[in-house]
Amino acid sequence: MADKKENNLKQEDLDAFVRYAKLAKQYLRPPGSYRNYNKVYTKFNKDRILEILNQPELREHELREASVYLYNISSHYRRLINYYAKMGTFNWFLVPTKVYTNSKVNKKSFMTAYKKAVEQCDLMNLHVECIKIAETCFLEDVFYGYEYETKDSYYIQKLPPKYCRIVAVEDGIYTFEFDFGYFDSRQELLDYYGMEFKLKYELYHTDKTNKRWQELNPKNSVCIKLNSSTLAIIPPFAGTFPDIYDIADYKELTKSKTETGNYKLINMKIPFENGAFKIPMPMATSFYEQIAPEIPESIGFSMSPMDMNVLNFEKSGSTQDTDAVVQSENNFWAAAGTSNAILGNPDVTSSSAIALSIEADAAIVYSLMDQIARWINKKLKQLPGTIHFKLIFLHQTIYNQKDIQNQLLTAAQYSFPVKCAAAAAFGISSADFEGLLVLENQIMDLQEKMVPVASTHTQSSSDTTSSAGRPAQDTTDVAGEKTEVHESNDR
Repeated sequence: MADKKENNLKQEDLDAFVRYAKLAKQYLRPPGSYRNYNKVYTKFNKDRILEILNQPELREHELREASVYLYNISSHYRRLINYYAKMGTFNWFLVPTKVYTNSKVNKKSFMTAYKKAVEQCDLMNLHVECIKIAETCFLEDVFYGYEYETKDSYYIQKLPPKYCRIVAVEDGIYTFEFDFGYFDSRQELLDYYGMEFKLKYELYHTDKTNKRWQELNPKNSVCIKLNSSTLAIIPPFAGTFPDIYDIADYKELTKSKTETGNYKLINMKIPFENGAFKIPMPMATSFYEQIAPEIPESIGFSMSPMDMNVLNFEKSGSTQDTDAVVQSENNFWAAAGTSNAILGNPDVTSSSAIALSIEADAAIVYSLMDQIARWINKKLKQLPGTIHFKLIFLHQTIYNQKDIQNQLLTAAQYSFPVKCAAAAAFGISSADFEGLLVLENQIMDLQEKMVPVASTHTQSSSDTTSSAGRPAQDTTDVAGEKTEVHESNDR
């Protein structure tokens, strides 16, 4: 009896090993399969886009497909999405919850809990996974995913949004159902999803009517929605879709006008008098056929009894045509609610305008960061023990990194408990921070070996002969050199 029980345990361990091995290595398609799993995108014209936008709540799937399609064909739209999705640094640090200055804390228990929380967050590779979530949210409004985690591996698989739908909120986080009819024509993919999918697909076969849509376990599912004010799935920049087509239309119109403006027509006159040609028609035709092959394609060549003229099709207003293209691009950024100053408009050089524009855009990113942090903190609450920690994403973007770093360093000088936050601002995770302290201070003794470079900051006035005055101000700000030259002062 004992041997049978032991064999069952060994089989369970083997099954678990095989299952986790599959999760640690996620196949994008079954090995050896020749089936094409690449997404075939539907093409959308402007008329169809306008029709969909008239009923966005009823045509969510088409609207999402249109967003993905335009992302692939429009450089303007792609740049807009990437601007927002990749703006945040997602630098994080941990803060203990419900711990106060007069609390009696067991240091060993506290450090054990802190280590578990740090290892959990470090394992999740948040800088990579959060960017993946952000890209989908700004493109489609909502990210549906499923977590795969082993002892030293973590991965979030994006689920097909067409087969997902939000059904509830748990601890402030959305939960969703999955349409298991998805696997009816893709059963070979089941082995590359979690065990939950396989079990619920078998349950679906027992009752296809009532078990087609089943809620995934909130412990493993991930659902982040950018616009949390409505359950309707509407891409955040759907309002720009018509403007994308306008840009293409104006470019094509300008190209057509340019080609027409370069076209010329040459007319060869055949002498005509008293109702008859003075040159026999066969001879005129012979000359025409000799000259015609030598005429460039952009020049027309005709033959008539009228005088020879050069007809130009060039129209005035070519500058106006170019301005129309620029205006259509400006309309696109205006529809997106985003200034095109940071995205390449050479006419905007005001540092104040650029900085305020970026901060307004960053507010949207911060909101998304806070939603993702709430989902992660739900996971941290489930860690064993009585002491828990919460994750905080710094409200830091690639454009204000220096400002946040300087703010935190200044706060640290005044004894505020922000050393961990300051390390995060420099891109050092909580796990790496402690390891670097051990490496530099205990192992390598760098604090003893490194001698500061001689400067006005490390020497007294009697030790230096350098000229007085503060160092030159750094002018490599986002505003660029134009601001320094053209702006004496921003008020």
